[in-house]
Amino acid sequence: MEHGKAKVPADFLENDYLKIMVLPELGGRIQRATDKTNNYDFVYYNHVIKPALVGLAGPWISGGIEFNWPQHHRPSTYDPVSFHMQENEDGSATVMVGEAENMFRTKGNAYFTLYPDKAWLEIRAQLYNRTSVPQTFLWWANPAVPVNDNTQSVFPPDVHAVMDHGKRDVSRFPIATGTYYKMDYSAGVDIFRYKNIPVPTSYMACHSDYDFVGGYDYGKEAGILHIADHHIAPGKKQWTWGCGEFGQAWDRNLTDEDGPYVELMTGCFTDNQPDFSWLAPYEEKTFTQYFMPYKGVGMVKNTTLDAAVGLETEGGNAVVTVYAMGEEQVKIRLTRREQILFEEDAQLDPGLHYRKEVKLPEDIREEELLVQVISEEGKELVSYRPKKEEVVKIPEPARAAPAPEDAASCEDLYLYGLDGSDIRLNNAYGKLLFNRGLFAESEPYFRRAVEKQLRSNPNPYDGEPLYQLGLSLKFQGKMQEAYDAFYKATWNGAWQDAAFYQLVCIDCAGGDFAAALSHIERSLVRNYHNIKARNLKSCLLRKMGRTEEAKAWTFSTIAIDGLDANSRREPLVYYNKKQEADKALASLEKAYTLNTGDSRVLMELDQLYKKIGRSPEERAALLEAHMEQTQDRDDLYVEYITLMNILGRHEEALERTLGRQFHPWEGGEGKLYGTQENHIYYYLGCTLEAQGRAEEAAECFAKASTGISEPVGAMYYNDQPPEMIYYQGLALLKLGRQKEAYGRFNKLIAYGEAHLFDEMKIDYFAGSLPDLLIFEEDLSRKNVSHCLFMKGLGHLGRKETQRVEECFEEIRTKDSGFYDANIRNIF
Repeated sequence: MEHGKAKVPADFLENDYLKIMVLPELGGRIQRATDKTNNYDFVYYNHVIKPALVGLAGPWISGGIEFNWPQHHRPSTYDPVSFHMQENEDGSATVMVGEAENMFRTKGNAYFTLYPDKAWLEIRAQLYNRTSVPQTFLWWANPAVPVNDNTQSVFPPDVHAVMDHGKRDVSRFPIATGTYYKMDYSAGVDIFRYKNIPVPTSYMACHSDYDFVGGYDYGKEAGILHIADHHIAPGKKQWTWGCGEFGQAWDRNLTDEDGPYVELMTGCFTDNQPDFSWLAPYEEKTFTQYFMPYKGVGMVKNTTLDAAVGLETEGGNAVVTVYAMGEEQVKIRLTRREQILFEEDAQLDPGLHYRKEVKLPEDIREEELLVQVISEEGKELVSYRPKKEEVVKIPEPARAAPAPEDAASCEDLYLYGLDGSDIRLNNAYGKLLFNRGLFAESEPYFRRAVEKQLRSNPNPYDGEPLYQLGLSLKFQGKMQEAYDAFYKATWNGAWQDAAFYQLVCIDCAGGDFAAALSHIERSLVRNYHNIKARNLKSCLLRKMGRTEEAKAWTFSTIAIDGLDANSRREPLVYYNKKQEADKALASLEKAYTLNTGDSRVLMELDQLYKKIGRSPEERAALLEAHMEQTQDRDDLYVEYITLMNILGRHEEALERTLGRQFHPWEGGEGKLYGTQENHIYYYLGCTLEAQGRAEEAAECFAKASTGISEPVGAMYYNDQPPEMIYYQGLALLKLGRQKEAYGRFNKLIAYGEAHLFDEMKIDYFAGSLPDLLIFEEDLSRKNVSHCLFMKGLGHLGRKETQRVEECFEEIRTKDSGFYDANIRNIF
């Protein structure tokens, strides 16, 4: 990667306590947030911009606060966004950033406001569905926090269990006592602390009635807090690359000198990833979050926007700590029931913290204590009462959807999409087809849902199927039928704003502007912040000659939304949805011809070549003809080096590998970093043996014989590759342990035979896969190749040549891509 300096425009917010840097050119992220009272960056400040392949569209950078919406690591996280700055009448200042994103065409704005007398940053989010159909979304603000051996995450005291993505696994918290992320924590490990987590790990709070989450550095006596109403902001998450070798590789990949970090993510309208919430057509959702530094309190027990409080008891003493987010004259009180144990006046401000050690009565229990911070006016700013320590039942992890015959109820059949006669299911499947652009195909499902709704009552309780039928008809050009369906949908209050808006669109197309204006008013009664309806009303007023009204209405819209302002999809539709590989190829080749400088499209074209069985020679020729683009991406360059090995150009592959600094990327795990090395130690042992260095050779063979020896399906990057088990067997033969060696070979054969005819599917909770998956994979075909490969390796170890040739030849004829990647020129 080339290093250099470039000017990136930045907006700053600053008061006596904080200085905030916003980068509209890089996704509207908060790049730096500094506590001026102690010069502490309370979010991780990365001094360099080192994009890595983590975002949905590729480039992603660490540090600061990223805003993940409507998907995690959103496609535009590295792209410019609209922005505006303004000073407000109350002395505060606001930086507005926002965009209309290209995945679902929804819009999101964030308003960053700093007030003159407060040591916190307010973030008001405004999400808006600009489309005529419901859209999913998630919102996770993603602050990075610097970590070291002195840091820990600060979760509320009522968090006793945490869950993985999709709630597929669960762990006790903060002391983990089982297996989590394949790590044995049975000895009891404090996973609050970064230093105790060796592998990439996520955990999300199962439940909390508190409004905060944060992190603290005991070495610096400073940390970060996030505050938001837990009723709409239940998500409290920590993610780390881990403190082991793999995590350190990612640290080097993402920064030069700023070291490791964790992400203390905060989710609104969701408590887990990838659990999405919904935006109805033209719906707006707004919410507010606050980020702030704090000092001295350590493990916060409760916090408000006024103050944070800590309470620890040990050795017959209570330690009370308080931090205030503004200048406050307060009374700090510790009580036992009605008995005041301690009370003291204090002057607090964000540059200081308060600490007091109080001797406790001998017979006191912690749950009897109450600590309060009370303002000069008698208002309680914050308080905390410990709960009695009890054994808390840990929730069960989520389960995969059952087969139809195993569903326990009609509700299950609907929720899992298995009852073909259900109104809701027909409506849902119709929406799926509609969203794929199959308008005519969606119509029968919407009609079936409506017909069943009307079977016993001509005026259904739910207007959504009628609304969706109207959309299907409108997109087919059946305007009168659509008009009728939309009007009937307006009988239902939940769908009035969207249905009346659709009537306006049809009115305008027909030139009936008076009816359109009447209908737009009725739509806005139900949803005053429908920006599309508001803009359309401005157009109608201008069209009708009411210019001054239009101008005033436009300004009122700007007050609501201050930032009111796809050729690569086609191949994916052809290949993944229509199974038309020829059209996918023609489309993608045309896309690359239009812009041969786009390395991502070249990578996708090469992946398609691999899927359809183009030879390694053809693929290598394509990449060599566009070497500048091939060298632009690590994932593509690794494919090119792999082709060099397949074609027997090993010295060139080695030279290219050693001549490049690679960076890990999501989806590339196990290809360069984290690879199994049994084969390397085996061949090194063979070399030493040939040189007569028997003792050194035996050491290498011993290393080559270790590792996981149980074969598994090829579903996760850290699963043991079957060829490594094969090399374990070869190494054991070299060590004279023939029985153990044949045990390895026989396991490979047995697994291949037992699972050859399995019907494969992606795990219900899978968050990542071992291979780059742009074009959908025939998993069952891949499993057949995988099992035949295992059998062939087992027979190869047993020197059963005929059976080896049978297995490998069947792979070559059925799956040339697998054969080229795993067998050709290797054995």
